[in-house]
Amino acid sequence: VCTPAMCKTYPAPAVDAGAIAGMLSTALLGLWVISNSMALIAFNKWLLHEERFPFPAALTALHQAGVSVLTALFFAASPGSFPKIAVLTKQTGGFPSAVAKRFLPVGVCLSGTLFLSNAAYRQCSVGFCQMMKATNVCWVYLGSSLSGLDTFSWQRFSILLWIVFFMGLAAANEVHFSFQGFLTQVGSQCFEVV
Repeated sequence: VCTPAMCKTYPAPAVDAGAIAGMLSTALLGLWVISNSMALIAFNKWLLHEERFPFPAALTALHQAGVSVLTALFFAASPGSFPKIAVLTKQTGGFPSAVAKRFLPVGVCLSGTLFLSNAAYRQCSVGFCQMMKATNVCWVYLGSSLSGLDTFSWQRFSILLWIVFFMGLAAANEVHFSFQGFLTQVGSQCFEVV
């Protein structure tokens, strides 16, 4: 039996259309980035076949050149989208020195990651390399904890051990395991984690 006080109806909460549109656009952007990443990885694997273009260093140079040109064009079209560069230019008195000092180490690490990752695709399957990359969060946490950038937590550490364990199970089923490919991918991850 429902009394009037118990059966009082309440208005439905207001739906914020802006918040829903923001969540939807974020989800679509994430899907777009993941799709492009998957397509680029699959294309690199296909391209680096022995009969097509077995040159991971040249492919990395082409990647880097393309990114550099597109970034320079974007900077020329919209310098306001790069606020840190304006600050660095004012602080150091020169654009080239600021870029070299602050961004070159990141570029070197990215180049090492791309080159070794592309080289690993020649020897290992894409799935194997991606499973290994899934452990990057573990290595970043371990390095951050050891260097004092983050506080160590046994709870986090145990969760990360589970990630490494299940990655190991997935990687153990690699049909054509290549130890050289494994070491190449480890080198790529070292550059990426730094």
